[in-house]
Amino acid sequence: MIHMGSLIGAGLSQCKSRTLKFTLPIFERFRNPEDRRNFISAGSAAGVASAFGAPVGGLLFAMEEVSSFWSMKLSWQIFFCCMISTFTTDLFNSAFQAFRYQGNFGLFTSDKYILFQVRKGLDVNILMFFPTVIIGVLGGVLGGLFVFCNLKLARFRRAKLAKINNKITKKVARLLEPCIIVAIMATASVFLPAIFDCSPFTCYYENESGKPPSDFSPKCLDNPAGSTEKEVSYYTCTRGIVVKEGENITFSNDTFSQVATLLFVTGEEAIHHLFSRETHWEFTFGPLFTVLIFYFFMACWSCGPSISSGLVVPMLYIGALYGRIVGLIMVTLFGVHSTDDIYWAWMDPGAFALIGAASFFGGVSRLTMSLTVIMVIF
Repeated sequence: MIHMGSLIGAGLSQCKSRTLKFTLPIFERFRNPEDRRNFISAGSAAGVASAFGAPVGGLLFAMEEVSSFWSMKLSWQIFFCCMISTFTTDLFNSAFQAFRYQGNFGLFTSDKYILFQVRKGLDVNILMFFPTVIIGVLGGVLGGLFVFCNLKLARFRRAKLAKINNKITKKVARLLEPCIIVAIMATASVFLPAIFDCSPFTCYYENESGKPPSDFSPKCLDNPAGSTEKEVSYYTCTRGIVVKEGENITFSNDTFSQVATLLFVTGEEAIHHLFSRETHWEFTFGPLFTVLIFYFFMACWSCGPSISSGLVVPMLYIGALYGRIVGLIMVTLFGVHSTDDIYWAWMDPGAFALIGAASFFGGVSRLTMSLTVIMVIF
């Protein structure tokens, strides 16, 4: 969206095209380097605002990352452009889904334009800043490693393509690389979950009388301090039965695949799973580390071949993975605390996943102010 917005800003403001060889007799006053730069800045900001639904984030992005020169007049112009961009996107999202008209044109519902909604607040404890600093350091280190590896791959790709003299062979090589990436990603997504055993939905207390069947996990997930989402992937795992005892106690011997839950869905849905609150034991260390290493390498490789590919969702995904790992370490060391225990309720892997997503985004993009605003609104 940043590139598309910049192209639109540069093209529409000049109203001419060297490729198509035409020049319209309008907007001639803007055909100078200064105005062209300003329109490009406005276009990139509008792209960010449209993608994230964050007009202020788009303004700060243009100020922080794009523009070399700035003025108060330009601030108001770009902010107005961002507001119009966000409004237009939300207006069409209210009625269209997958290019199909769904009705309710002009009805702005939160689930349409807020990708990751906050349904429950979290009281912050000063102790939370210690693991937050660790996550920030990891974001900087892994972000730098990501950029370094991506540059190495880009130079390797450029050197290999330069050795191919035949134009048709070079085009075929450029076409094959994305196909290889897709094949590896699809194959790994299908077979990688088979490495790990299925995980149970519910479990029991060690000293509880009247235990459920013995194949349940020893860590209790059937209380408010920890649960498993309903929208998980079963993969080849056995679907069991659900037994209810009274109104509040439910046992089930259903099983699901942790890795398939993260790889069988879109990036946005996987991030939703990682951000989920009060699901302390839904994901364990093995699956999280495996998906982190695999997805880190694939995202680094896919950013650069001869096909457009976004990095926003992969950056959030990778950061959420190691943020969830840090949160899981905290839960493993200090135990699961229910929401009734206000002092320790912050120790939730889902909350640390959100912090990790922002840290890796910042580590790769080197954004600070605009990223903070985008993550809050996103």
